Amino acid sequence: MTWTTTLDKAGNIKLPEDLLEKKAMKAGQKVRIVEQPDGSLRLKIGRDVMELAGMLDGNGIHLTLEQINEVIAKQGLKK
Repeated sequence: MTWTTTLDKAGNIKLPEDLLEKKAMKAGQKVRIVEQPDGSLRLKIGRDVMELAGMLDGNGIHLTLEQINEVIAKQGLKK
């Protein structure tokens, strides 16, 4: 899908409402702009790590950093 918007005099762009709704974006959310090798720009929309704090329910699972890295390494080998 393609959207078109206009750069204003202050250098700002307004994202279309339907795009904001589709991506569940909210005012104040960070958006990274990444230049691609071909010169095009890509918007990266994601959560800041700090927004994830408190999302786990504390089900009693506690892992060390080493254990977490081991799980990540094992999952990487499965791909």
